[in-house]
Amino acid sequence: MKFQVIEIAWLQTWSNSEDNAMTLDEIQAEISILLSQFDERPDDAHELYVQLHEKIRQLRAYGMPVPKDLAEFEKTLLAEFQAESQGR
Repeated sequence: MKFQVIEIAWLQTWSNSEDNAMTLDEIQAEISILLSQFDERPDDAHELYVQLHEKIRQLRAYGMPVPKDLAEFEKTLLAEFQAESQGR
C-alpha cells in the first residue's frame, strides 16, 4: 500500500485565545508528522490512520474545518482498510 504525503493549506484565522492557537498549532504539527510517517512506516498504516482520525476529530471538536484533501485522504484510507478486512 503506497501512501502519499499530502500538502495541507492550514487554517490561519482561528485564534480566539492563546490556548486555542497553541492547541491548534500542536494538532497541525501532529497531523503533519503523522502524514509523513505513512510513507516511512507503511506497515503501521492502520495505527497511523487511527491516530490521524483522532486528530481530525480534535479539529472538528474545536469547530475548525478539515482541509478537503485531508478529509479525502482519511476517507480513502478507511475504504482501503475496510476492503482489506473483507478480504478484497
